[in-house]
Amino acid sequence: MTDEPAGLYLSPGVELIAAYELSSGDPRFGGLSAIETDARTLWLLSDRATLWRAAITLDARTGGLVLDDWRVGAVLPDATDRRPLDSEALALAPDGTLVAAFEHDGSLRRLRLEPNGDWSTERLHAGPLVSGSPGNRGLEALARLPDGTLVALSEGARLGPDVAVGALFDGEDTLAFGYRVAPGFSPVGAAVLDGRLYVLERSIGLLAGWQARLTRNVLPPSADGGTLEGEEVLRIDAGSLADNYEGVTLVRGPDGAAWLLLIADDNRSALQRTLLLVFAYAG
Repeated sequence: MTDEPAGLYLSPGVELIAAYELSSGDPRFGGLSAIETDARTLWLLSDRATLWRAAITLDARTGGLVLDDWRVGAVLPDATDRRPLDSEALALAPDGTLVAAFEHDGSLRRLRLEPNGDWSTERLHAGPLVSGSPGNRGLEALARLPDGTLVALSEGARLGPDVAVGALFDGEDTLAFGYRVAPGFSPVGAAVLDGRLYVLERSIGLLAGWQARLTRNVLPPSADGGTLEGEEVLRIDAGSLADNYEGVTLVRGPDGAAWLLLIADDNRSALQRTLLLVFAYAG
């Protein structure tokens, strides 16, 4: 694996294209925990259930990313006090509907943008496996398979040492499985591309600071659940790009090239940044 810039380790076929620091004068901006895109629209979800969207242009020739026409829409328009909310993950369906995962109550909610510009929400069955995760370390990662099945991972629930709790949701049916994390890491984001599950893991230590790694996994797990053990695609250790990465998405652009995007949650702290990393991915 290569290490340029310092602290960034990439497997063959992964190339860092750009790193952006996002900011806004809108006090609702920040705390971004999830990212999704269909190569036309970029969706960013904050941990207080505010959904941002922008028109996105990916240009493989120049390595450029352009974000225009920023807009904001509240995921839960009926919630006046947003402080208890803890929205952590997002999954996009081909028809443009989104499913958001909420850590504070372990719920999944389908979000649909109506023609009048309002959001409609529908609470989905989340199953006791993930909703029973401990405290503020519950439903943290979510992705959608091509057949509509949702893949969810808990940040804190464990089946054993370094084996996080995962689940496949298909309507009311749930299949539990394990996901092996690196020691000291927890799953915080997930995405699917070409039938592979990509899991973003995070670690924070007093000496090591923020660390992140991304793995590629073969789905589905075995019929009896089983445990996924992924291949590392990239890792971010202490260095200029180190921060609290919580969201990942992979998408093919109009020319067929694959892109990998990571978003960092600044926790609304002046000591952290909202970083957006863009990688070309040929893996």
